[in-house]
Amino acid sequence: IAVKTVRAENRDKFIDAALEELTEYGVSGFSARRVSRRLTVSGAALYKHFENREELLRAMIRRIYDRWSEIQRRAVDGCGEGSSPRERIMAVCEAYVRFLCGNPEYQTVILMNDRVFSPELRAEKTKLSGMSKELVDEYCRSVGMPDDVRNRKLLAVRACLYGTAALVNSGEADLDDGAIEMMTVAVGREFDSD
Repeated sequence: IAVKTVRAENRDKFIDAALEELTEYGVSGFSARRVSRRLTVSGAALYKHFENREELLRAMIRRIYDRWSEIQRRAVDGCGEGSSPRERIMAVCEAYVRFLCGNPEYQTVILMNDRVFSPELRAEKTKLSGMSKELVDEYCRSVGMPDDVRNRKLLAVRACLYGTAALVNSGEADLDDGAIEMMTVAVGREFDSD
């Protein structure tokens, strides 16, 4: 059991270091050697935990997915039984901005260009926005909104969320009640009219 625990801890350290590497250098500048250097281990040590770069990226995406899924679930549960799709969307949006601002390295992974990924890895990354998309779809169906309008609303919501997080993470805005209120008002407008 102790060996498995140490192995899992080491694997987690590699994921943390890889997230830092991606934040600093992006996907195109990503270097497994630098990840290993961050941990002061040999380059080969990384490959004892991950078969290749794609497996490491998949592990990063899964970590983000697991953490975000739990926060998202709590946000929806916090709305209470009988809450409307709009109320759940607003709660998830606020939670998402706080999540991204508290973990800027996650935003790097979420927003990275996935055209270079395998179809399997692209599918893993797409799961990150699954619940949010389902909530928007539920709302749009409940008010009889056509697909083209729904897609536009989803894009507008994502732009508000990622834009707010990017402004906060770049230091151009503070993560305070005012920023959250502005974001929720902007998102809310998308669900006030067609």
